[in-house]
Amino acid sequence: VRIVAINPVRGPIVEQADDWVQINPGTDAALGLAMINYIIQEEIYDKEFVANHTSGFDELVAHVRSNTPEWAAPITGLSEQTIKDLARSYAETKAAAICDGNGLDMYANGVDAVRTVAILIGLTGKFDAPGGNVFLPFIKQSVLPTDPVPIEERVWYKTFPLFPELPFVAVKESILADEDYRPRALIVNRSNPVLINANETRTRQALEKLDFLMVSDIFRTATAEMADLVLPMASDFETYGYRAYQSFEGAFLAMARPVAEPLEGTRPAFEVEYELAKRMGL
Repeated sequence: VRIVAINPVRGPIVEQADDWVQINPGTDAALGLAMINYIIQEEIYDKEFVANHTSGFDELVAHVRSNTPEWAAPITGLSEQTIKDLARSYAETKAAAICDGNGLDMYANGVDAVRTVAILIGLTGKFDAPGGNVFLPFIKQSVLPTDPVPIEERVWYKTFPLFPELPFVAVKESILADEDYRPRALIVNRSNPVLINANETRTRQALEKLDFLMVSDIFRTATAEMADLVLPMASDFETYGYRAYQSFEGAFLAMARPVAEPLEGTRPAFEVEYELAKRMGL
């Protein structure tokens, strides 16, 4: 398998790679747009897949018209030819996958970078195809003991139909719009919505409108700093837990056992939730 590592720094993946594309930090979106531009201009995209399984192609063509490899070269620090070769190699290799790692989460333009990756996968028809980015079997987990709401009746389903669950942006916009069914309180376990959601300003505005915000965490996060109540939580090493995994052999569950006692004054988040549920008669 040929591995192309797109990375500003020489890490372990680069050491294993056949080619190292040493891009300037934070410029992956520019590279993605230029690859999209070149693939469209050279007509090496999967026309059948685009026609049958995508929408907005004409708008995409217009959007990337000026995002040429020549435009992206000084931004990314790559040569124009490197960008063209990478785009053509990906488009014309039948079995090719893009693995976008956590590095794209760590800078301001990460959302758009991930969007260009998704567009490249769809543009070249390498979506759920052999050798491409595929869906593996996953264990269906019932998060609530009640019957699930039909997907078409979920809040903001028409706006975000591809989300498997209610996206936080729908919660956020519901609060800001003062909708009747908006949340009035929020319990946040091991998460940091202020940091991980696009548009930090609107996220903070939504959380400030809540009547009550509680955070359980082991770190003083940006969300914890806004909370009415912060509960010190036991770490993963101090609690039972499980995780669902997917593989070509099928889906499976792995169980974690505590290896140490929780520090004094800390409790597992689920223990707190069960206690709350008991007191609420749930």
